Amino acid sequence: HGLLNSLYLAVFLFLPLVVQKLFGFYSAELTIFLASLSGAFVSAALVVVYCSLLRKWGFSLIICLYSSLVLAFASMVFPYAVTSYEGNLTALLIFLGMYLLFRYREKGNNKDLFWLAVVCSASINTREFAWFFAVLTVLIVVVLSLRRKWISPLLVFSVGFLTLFIVW
Repeated sequence: HGLLNSLYLAVFLFLPLVVQKLFGFYSAELTIFLASLSGAFVSAALVVVYCSLLRKWGFSLIICLYSSLVLAFASMVFPYAVTSYEGNLTALLIFLGMYLLFRYREKGNNKDLFWLAVVCSASINTREFAWFFAVLTVLIVVVLSLRRKWISPLLVFSVGFLTLFIVW
């Protein structure tokens, strides 16, 4: 699968050095434990982004919370959280991208568009399925830019997209 799954776990290779510097001891078990927790953090972030996306779409807080709990515990998000399964990371990036796309469409802020492009290219580096999301996102950005007759959003999106697409 994608390279980003390995890259974000590679950060934990440097964790023993940080622990040794701060606390004066080295623990391989602590490093393994914290690396295994990364899947839980990704899954928790996925549920929070999903809830935020539903709120942006206008659903009530009760519906958003209930739906988020269903996503967290009645789907494969919870079981895969303990194994750092890359599907959760892909879902997080796709939902975050959707949130940023709707926020960009609402506010027209180029910063949201840049981060949308970065998230979109990062999602490609997690699983092949994300290509579908990336192509749709590019088409939507092109249509929005042509409607508004702006060329700068396309440039901003291109620069953001190439930051992590080069890794692919």
